[in-house]
Amino acid sequence: MSEHPLPAASDLPSAVRDLLWDVAPGEMCLPRHRDFLIGRILTRGTWAAVDWLRRELTEAAIAEYLHRTRGRLLSPRQLRFWELVLGLPEGAVSGWIADRQGASELWDRRGIRSGA
Repeated sequence: MSEHPLPAASDLPSAVRDLLWDVAPGEMCLPRHRDFLIGRILTRGTWAAVDWLRRELTEAAIAEYLHRTRGRLLSPRQLRFWELVLGLPEGAVSGWIADRQGASELWDRRGIRSGA
């Protein structure tokens, strides 16, 4: 897959441009910065930004990102949404959410000693 720079900031939809406040869009290339863009848009973007992403990348690319990262940046609610939209395996998404809840419980119990 060849890399191509993102359009100039002035040519990006405002919904996408607003999400890239901390980077220079003209210096970003797909697919090199694909994970950053997918993560930022899926977690913080409006529907207009998501629509742009879905025009720029395939649904398979977005699903592959979610599988590879186990949806680590997305909330359980966001994951359930993308599970339905992209046809992600329910068991996989449930596992990602359960793993996070287990890790959260471990973190919450830090410092608690047995018998104390």
